[in-house]
Amino acid sequence: MTADPHGTMLLDRGVIDDPYPFYRRLHEEAPVWLVPGTEVCVVSSFALVVEAAGRVPDFSSSMYHLLYRGEDGLPARLAFGEGTQILAVADPPMHTVHRGVVFPELMARRMASLHSEFTEVAERCINRALENRSVDANDGQI
Repeated sequence: MTADPHGTMLLDRGVIDDPYPFYRRLHEEAPVWLVPGTEVCVVSSFALVVEAAGRVPDFSSSMYHLLYRGEDGLPARLAFGEGTQILAVADPPMHTVHRGVVFPELMARRMASLHSEFTEVAERCINRALENRSVDANDGQI
């Protein structure tokens, strides 16, 4: 790419319907893209997301603005307060508090939903071991 993506692309209907080609382009050509005129960064590689997540003062997850398409087709921001501190967009330490309350319940439900699958895999492994009269935990055949 010879220039950064045009700001209108972020909220383009085609990109919203199928964002993956745009994300690939950002990942390859502008992995940290400052959306023109918004002070909003789009970070498009896993390694850079990890880095950004560790730099809360520089890359806050808190929502201070709503991003929308302005009359000119460019992204614009609508401010709505001091930042929303809910689980999905809270910064530490509030995110850590929220996650500590919610996460154990979510994990318990997820594990319960997988119980029959775990049982099936365990039974298959045990039956194979009994048939073969041996066990190889490293054979990769579950």
